[in-house]
Amino acid sequence: MTYPAMHTVRRGLTGSIGGTGIKISSISSGVELHTHDSTLNESQFDELHLWAYNSHTSAVTLTLQWGGTTSPDNLLPIDIGAGSLLKIVDGLHIGGDLAVNAIAGSVDKIMVYGYALSHVQDKQPEADYGSSGVVYHYGYDRHK
Repeated sequence: MTYPAMHTVRRGLTGSIGGTGIKISSISSGVELHTHDSTLNESQFDELHLWAYNSHTSAVTLTLQWGGTTSPDNLLPIDIGAGSLLKIVDGLHIGGDLAVNAIAGSVDKIMVYGYALSHVQDKQPEADYGSSGVVYHYGYDRHK
């Protein structure tokens, strides 16, 4: 069985302006870090790489809301030491038009930097989609 080829595109975070850091300015409602948009960039999923910098004089807890706000299913709390730059996400996936937001224990003390690797399925030539030779399963097309 063969799967269509994929390619990877490195993109800035959707919550960033021109690749700058995203200041976490809320302790209650999530600040957008990145939203997967399957319609806009036609990606199957985005792979995120994130770093956080804490400018505070004491540790601050940063909580990532990974695709939702349900505890503990979608919440990832991370302690960031005072004056630290720490890689907080190393290649976790987000897809299905879901978002990753963040809140912090102290307002305006955490900056998040990073990028997304969008995994995009290569375009296929016109095909007979009614044919039994093509089967669609969770967004991937599989040729028998």
